[in-house]
Amino acid sequence: MRKLSNFRSAFVFAAFVAAGVAAFDAPLFAQGRGSDRSNAVHCALLAAAEASLLALPETELTAAALANIDAQQAALGCAQ
Repeated sequence: MRKLSNFRSAFVFAAFVAAGVAAFDAPLFAQGRGSDRSNAVHCALLAAAEASLLALPETELTAAALANIDAQQAALGCAQ
């Protein structure tokens, strides 16, 4: 019975998280795919990801991720 109670609590918590994500998620393509506003959002997200990766110790994984981010920024035409 205790395991069922823990499962129920976890399920309720997951439902609240999913409802919050659905309610407050920002629409990335609100202006249409490929528009200036959509590209600006993608560029901002890529810049935030790049900043967080630069704070980590340099490894092969972070170097590969940074190279991928740079390629995506170049494809979108982001100012670096």
